[in-house]
Amino acid sequence: MNIRRAGRNAVLLAAVLCGITGASGGPVVFAQLRYAGSWDPYPGVFADIAAVLTMTTSVNPSPERRVLDAESPEFRVRLAETPFLIVLGSDEFAVPSRAVAALRDWLLAGGTLFVDDVSERERSRFDTSFRSLMREMFPEYKLRRTTQESVIMKSFYLLRRVAGRVAVRDYVEYLEYEGRPAVIYSRNNMVACWARDRFGAFLYPCIPDGEPQRFVSQRLFLNVLMYSLCGTYKLDAVHQPFIERRLRMRTW
Repeated sequence: MNIRRAGRNAVLLAAVLCGITGASGGPVVFAQLRYAGSWDPYPGVFADIAAVLTMTTSVNPSPERRVLDAESPEFRVRLAETPFLIVLGSDEFAVPSRAVAALRDWLLAGGTLFVDDVSERERSRFDTSFRSLMREMFPEYKLRRTTQESVIMKSFYLLRRVAGRVAVRDYVEYLEYEGRPAVIYSRNNMVACWARDRFGAFLYPCIPDGEPQRFVSQRLFLNVLMYSLCGTYKLDAVHQPFIERRLRMRTW
C-alpha cells in the first residue's frame, strides 16, 4: 500500500482511513462545521456515504458525524482532532475571527477543508462570502481550477470530468499550500448526490445527465476523501477492480 503523507497530517490518521488498524481501532468520523447559517442542508447524508464506504472499501466509517461549532470556545481543540472538515451551505458563510485564525492554522498544519456550495445558483451569497473569507484567510494564495492532471482527479479514481447534482461549474477549485490542495471547493452540490430516503432511493435527481452524473460525483467525493487523509493514496489502485465490481452490484 503506497501511502504518502499529506502535509503534516498524522500518519496514524491516514492509516486508519486506508484500512490499517490504528492505536484505537476506531472508525473514521466525518466532521462538519456548524456556523450561523444554512450549515446543515442534508442531516442524514453522512450515514448514506458511510454505508457505501462500508460495502465497497476497507474503510470503517462511523455513520454518526462529528459537528464542530465555530462559535464554541473549544473549536480550536476539537478541530485539531480531525484531519478533514466539511462545510456545506447556500446562504452567507460567516465565522468568528477566532475561528478564522484556528482554521488557517489548522490548514497550514496539514488539515483539509472540503466546501460545497449547495445553492445550485450561478451567483450565491455563499459563494461571495466564502471567497471573501478565503481572501481574508489566505491573502497570499488564490483559488485554482482543477484540470485532468490535478491530484484530486486521480487520487483514487482516474476522472476526466467533475460533477455534482447540478452542473454550475465544469471544474472544482482548490487552494494549494506546500504542493497539496488544502481547501477544495465545489459549486455543484456534490453531497446531495449521496442522500437517500428511508427506502434507499436517491432523494435528488442529477441534472442534466442523470445517474451517470451521480456516479462521477460520488467518485469525485471519494477522491477528495481519500486524498484528504492518505495523500496521493493509490494512483496504481491495485484493489480498484474489486471496488468497481462491488459498485456495479449496487442499484444506482
